Amino acid sequence: MGIRFTTTTSSTSVTVTDVGHGATEGSFVTFSNANTGNSSLNTKINNEFSITSVSDSSNYVITLSENADVSLTGAGSADAEYQINTGINIVVP
Repeated sequence: MGIRFTTTTSSTSVTVTDVGHGATEGSFVTFSNANTGNSSLNTKINNEFSITSVSDSSNYVITLSENADVSLTGAGSADAEYQINTGINIVVP
């Protein structure tokens, strides 16, 4: 299936569908080669994002720097590189 995006023109929130992504809230994802059919939105998505929330093992939310330029429902594609958050770095004396 690959990566898909759901956006609205009046929001900076983007729901990303990537089955089995394994990411957690606060993890980072970097998108490249985005293809949404809208070059301006592609440019906004081809970036690094902190994952704002995780809905389930297939969906999470990122936040764009400005509103999306087009409304999508489970459309588009991109490559994603995940930087999985390993947890809090605590040193115990």
